[in-house]
Amino acid sequence: MDSQCPFCRGSIAADAIKCLHCQSVVADYKICPDCRESVPAPAAVCKFCGHRWTAPASAAHEEGEEDILRRVWADPLGALVTMFSPTAVFFPPELTITRTEARIHKWSLFGLRANRQRISLERIASVRYQKGIFWGAVIVETFGGTTGDLVISGLSNQDARETALLLEKLATHR
Repeated sequence: MDSQCPFCRGSIAADAIKCLHCQSVVADYKICPDCRESVPAPAAVCKFCGHRWTAPASAAHEEGEEDILRRVWADPLGALVTMFSPTAVFFPPELTITRTEARIHKWSLFGLRANRQRISLERIASVRYQKGIFWGAVIVETFGGTTGDLVISGLSNQDARETALLLEKLATHR
C-alpha cells in the first residue's frame, strides 16, 4: 500500500526509507491528518495544530512510552538558525523527559549519525531557559564529573519555558 512523502507529498511505498521524488529520508516522519504537516514519527502531538495520535496501550507499554512526561522537538527552521545545521531541518533535535532522566537526541550528517545525551534527574544542578526573539533554548547544567551540560536550542519559546520549568520541578523534588 502506498503512502505520501511528508516533504514533497509524492507517492511512496508504505515501508520506504527514502522518497524517490525528493530524496528525503522519510522513515522517521509521518503526516498529520489534520494540518497535513510532516512531524517526527514518534510524536504523540502535532506541533503545528495540536492533533493527538492515540497509540494502542500495548504499543505504548512495549516502547516505555508511559514513562515519558514530556517530549519536544526543535522547530526545523529554529534549529537551522540556532545550531547552524542543515541536518536539523530534516531531523530536528528532540528532548525527552521521563520520570528518571532527560535525554537529548540530535542528528548529524543528514541523519546518518545520531548523538544521544542523557542525564539522571538526580545529577541536574540547574536548569536555564534562554529566551530568544523567535526561538528559545533549554540548558541543563550538571553536578561535576565528566558529564557536560545538555543544551537544546531552536525550541519555540513556550516549549522551552514549559520544559525548563518541568525539569527544574523534577530536579528539585528528588
